[in-house]
Amino acid sequence: AQIGPPTLKADEPVFSHQYTFIDDPNYYFIDTTFNSLLWYHQGNARGQDNFDYSVLGSMGTPMNPLTYPNGSDIWDYYSLGAYNPYFQKQQNLPFYYTRSPITEANYWMGYDRGQSFNIYHTQNINKEWNRLNDLGFYTHNRNIKSRFLANTSYKNEKVGYEAKAYYVAEKMLTEENGGLVNDSSLENAGARVLLDVNLLNDSRTLRRQEFYIDQNYTVSKLFTKKSKQDSLRNDSVELPTKESKGKVAIGHTFKYSLMSNSYTGSASDGFYDNYFTEPTLEYTDSSGYKSYANTLYLQTQVGRTTSFDLKAGVKSLITEYGGEGYRFSSGNWGVTGSLGGKVAERVNVLANFDYILTGNLKESFDFNAQGNLKLFAWLRAFGGYQLSSKYPEFFESVYYSNNYIWENNFKKELVNKVNYGIGW
Repeated sequence: AQIGPPTLKADEPVFSHQYTFIDDPNYYFIDTTFNSLLWYHQGNARGQDNFDYSVLGSMGTPMNPLTYPNGSDIWDYYSLGAYNPYFQKQQNLPFYYTRSPITEANYWMGYDRGQSFNIYHTQNINKEWNRLNDLGFYTHNRNIKSRFLANTSYKNEKVGYEAKAYYVAEKMLTEENGGLVNDSSLENAGARVLLDVNLLNDSRTLRRQEFYIDQNYTVSKLFTKKSKQDSLRNDSVELPTKESKGKVAIGHTFKYSLMSNSYTGSASDGFYDNYFTEPTLEYTDSSGYKSYANTLYLQTQVGRTTSFDLKAGVKSLITEYGGEGYRFSSGNWGVTGSLGGKVAERVNVLANFDYILTGNLKESFDFNAQGNLKLFAWLRAFGGYQLSSKYPEFFESVYYSNNYIWENNFKKELVNKVNYGIGW
């Protein structure tokens, strides 16, 4: 591997070990010599920096954002609340391009008896398994999080076909305790895990599964001359030719998502005696969400040092939301597009636009633009603007259980945001 700056990147897979992201034209170098620790995430339950979050307890407990969150995707209408930061995000999922296999394992402990283990192996196909286990600060405060992730990418410059796909399955079990019986017990020295709590039988189970595939074919290959191939290369990473920087492609993406949030408890402890819509010794709050998204798009890329990337298409979204005794479904159609560009490695811009035309979610839209200016080798200025209008998540609008019932008729949420700053 090569030793270089921690931000070493290129617009082609030219390094011995590198990774890229969905909708990111750059390849980032993996420093297998441990020369820089920036590639390796901070040692916490998320495996990421937590600067803008307040962790309410030990590893795996709810996390509240301290800054204004980014506007959510208008094609997504369900989340896992304060536990959402622990689950895999598509934009942070790396796709590896390596000339030799890599295996990395991490294990750390913290917060009394909390522990986390993570391992990944990449050899054209990447598999990741992650487990978090924490007994917590107090009685009945254990959290267990597990994840399995497999992704793969394929690119054939000669044919003009490219594909990326991943599958992720995650489960999180948290023991809910309802807080301390006596807050004054914190004033006395003692073992924190022995402090009495209000609930001893309540628990929450969160699950998430997602499958995604993106395929595209460069139709402009049909009208261009074939490039010469280097017969001396025998590794798994091929260097694209200059012709690949100017192309017209047609593509399709499919995304299947399944999420659920189930809370189960016992009323026999007397803590919630007057909060039920029917006599019961057990209460269950649960909801689930399923979605199918298909996008057919046309993409064109022009230029090298100064380049532009235009992508536009139509998108369909089918959603199902419900729980015990209730279920709602919706079908929607819309348009999506993006425009990105760079000028001599100094200026980068990216703009995205989405609009839902039909269905129960119609007239929802999102416009987002970001820019980056390289002032010096070590200093950059950035800024962005977002304008979006979308309906609240389904859980906020409708919910039924033997504990809570609501039917809200919320209007769309309007977000108008500007951000700017400098970074180094």
